[in-house]
Amino acid sequence: MTDMLHNLKQAILNSIVVKNEYLPPEFHDNREGGRSLGRLEELCEMKEETLTPHQQDKLSKAERIERYSLNAAAGEPIEYDVNEDKLYRNQQAFVGGMVNSGMIDEEDLEG
Repeated sequence: MTDMLHNLKQAILNSIVVKNEYLPPEFHDNREGGRSLGRLEELCEMKEETLTPHQQDKLSKAERIERYSLNAAAGEPIEYDVNEDKLYRNQQAFVGGMVNSGMIDEEDLEG
């Protein structure tokens, strides 16, 4: 049943065409003179997914800060998110920087 409803929705979205004059320039289709609602929905989804890794990091950081501040305001303990892979890479970079600067010797790392 859900497949039939999905197919019906797609058929309806693909049968309604919005003329270029009603669309922003980045959504124009000069070959057809407009875009179907189904294609417009696809383009909008692709546009939403095109966040750069930096933008994704900033977005997740803002969400974490909001959550932490709500916990602090409520007097609750703050539970920090830990990205184990990122933590490991940062630790490796830190130790590599210490070796490169001469603060520690590479022999100190062995054993």
